[in-house]
Amino acid sequence: MVFAGFAFLGLALWTGWRWKKGALAAERLPGEKWLLYAWVAAGPLAWAAVEGGWITREVGRQPWLVYGLVRTSEAATALPAGTVAASLAGYFVIAGLLTAAFVALAGRVLAQGPDDSMLNPPQAPSAR
Repeated sequence: MVFAGFAFLGLALWTGWRWKKGALAAERLPGEKWLLYAWVAAGPLAWAAVEGGWITREVGRQPWLVYGLVRTSEAATALPAGTVAASLAGYFVIAGLLTAAFVALAGRVLAQGPDDSMLNPPQAPSAR
């Protein structure tokens, strides 16, 4: 996770530097092949960081259970099953609502299509 965090920080700084130099303009963007490849690689790296962090957290949270020093029955919660089920259902509902909101908003933006004024910047008037 730490490596991924610093990689994302470096990618953000690199992108900011290239933007400041004007390299991210529409006509020059295809020349930034390695920057675009880095952004493509950032997606799977983010997923790997989340999964790696989750595994580290779970192993670190219950080392006695993982390494057989304490039995699971001795460490299990005393909450009733209904409470745990309600909590899990709540997480699913919230995740579903967030996913639906994302799909609706992204669909609206994608249905509008690109802004033509951004694709063809106005030309400066010719000096006579």
